[in-house]
Amino acid sequence: MFRFDDESTKSLHNGTLMNNKIDKAMRNNTAFYILLGIWGLMWATGLYFEPQLPEQMATHWNSKGDADGFMGKTAGIVFLPVLCIIFLFMHRIIPLADPKKFAKGALSKYFHLMFIVLMLFMYVIYLYGLLYNIGYQIDISKIMPLGLGILMYVIALMVRHTEPNIPNPQKADPRKVEAFQKNVSMAFKLTAICVSFGFFFPEYMIWLTLVPIGITTVYTVFSAFRL
Repeated sequence: MFRFDDESTKSLHNGTLMNNKIDKAMRNNTAFYILLGIWGLMWATGLYFEPQLPEQMATHWNSKGDADGFMGKTAGIVFLPVLCIIFLFMHRIIPLADPKKFAKGALSKYFHLMFIVLMLFMYVIYLYGLLYNIGYQIDISKIMPLGLGILMYVIALMVRHTEPNIPNPQKADPRKVEAFQKNVSMAFKLTAICVSFGFFFPEYMIWLTLVPIGITTVYTVFSAFRL
């Protein structure tokens, strides 16, 4: 039978903590590099199509897919990539607000996944805008519902592993917290399904998007106050 003295046990424990920190740092950096790659691809795509784009670009579409907002070519190319800098910044800053929560493997994984899905969604919207402006007629009502539905589902997965931010977490009933996470996660999953139905019923896309997202938001806030 082997025995470890206190120093050996302490060394093993410190080694485990160090490995966990290294794994977490590598996961954070990998996700950030993926986001940077998507962001760089966005710029490269805009520059590639720049010679073919008109001087006035359509940059906004109504629920029927008709263009109703326009920008100059330069502004139309750079607007969305510049806006995505906010997402890159948020991805680095948000975990610093509560490092202990984000140290948990599941939450950290879904947090990174949410930002990757969000950035991919922004890239698809950006590519759609460029293709539309060089003459390709693509129905945006088929893109938005599926993209938002996937994003809502990823948020549901993340919520399931997120501890609610309450004034006295030590006094909170663990069963209520567990029920809160489960119910809010289910609400976002149902929202994802409702939003995705906009793909089949484009004429109701705006209502299938705003109503379930609004109800889920109100439900989440109300439930958090009851903890």
